[in-house]
Amino acid sequence: MLKQMARNKNNIRRKNNKQNKKQYATKQPIVGLQQPAQQPSSTNIMDQPITKINVRILKPVKISQSAIKTTYKSASDDVQKKLNQFADWILSYVQKTLRNMLMNARRH
Repeated sequence: MLKQMARNKNNIRRKNNKQNKKQYATKQPIVGLQQPAQQPSSTNIMDQPITKINVRILKPVKISQSAIKTTYKSASDDVQKKLNQFADWILSYVQKTLRNMLMNARRH
């Protein structure tokens, strides 16, 4: 049942694609519109006019040392946590006697 539905769906897509291709092939170019004039290749991009962008200009702000320290501390804690999770995952594949020995060595 599902295979038949999938086949029907694919057949409908193929028919639609064929119809779309025929439509695009028969379209005539619009008369009266001209292609934009190409700029000479000798112009430099730096000579082009600057477009106006309505966006606030960002201004640099001094960050306090305490903010930097807390960000660094939280990032290092997250990395340490992920490393410990990875190590525990690896240890889950090690034999129990060897695992106990490794866990004891890790604590010291």
